[in-house]
Amino acid sequence: MIEPTLPLVELHRHLDGNVRLETILELGRKHPVPLPAWDAEGLRPHIQVTEPQPGVLASIAKFRWLTAAMADYDACRRIAFEN
Repeated sequence: MIEPTLPLVELHRHLDGNVRLETILELGRKHPVPLPAWDAEGLRPHIQVTEPQPGVLASIAKFRWLTAAMADYDACRRIAFEN
């Protein structure tokens, strides 16, 4: 459901590319996702593309942890709201 009091400004945004590291950590704990690190700086290189990648598959692989944290409706709703 769209919250009618919030302004609609984005026409197109991929939720899985715009998630806070802290959110992934919290959802990972809630849905026991075996994340490769349990603090934001340790998780960052596994989630964010911060330097050129050897190929598109290396970039896509970084979505593994995020999509695992999107474990239920409430997690997806939270991510959408934070976006």
